[in-house]
Amino acid sequence: MENRIRIKEAIEYARKKGIKIKKKDLAVSIFNDASSEHSAVVCLNNYENGIRTKMDRNQIKKICERLEVDPNYLFNIRPMSNTNLKEDGKEEPTEPSGSI
Repeated sequence: MENRIRIKEAIEYARKKGIKIKKKDLAVSIFNDASSEHSAVVCLNNYENGIRTKMDRNQIKKICERLEVDPNYLFNIRPMSNTNLKEDGKEEPTEPSGSI
């Protein structure tokens, strides 16, 4: 399993959906306590490249809201319910397999 947060993929997906967002703007909105814009981008790159792996829940929430993806998509985790993870990171219900 990859040890990084799929930020690059989420940004690409958001752009395909027509969401106009720059990585720099995303970084500044997530790491608003960073000392500079450059520091915020470096922080985001560290997560994207697997250098840092633990992210605050509020930061994850901001990324998901801005890019319109599910946290499972960011962490490349399959949902544990009767759902499939679509390419966009959103869940879609599945039919139960087999019969009782």
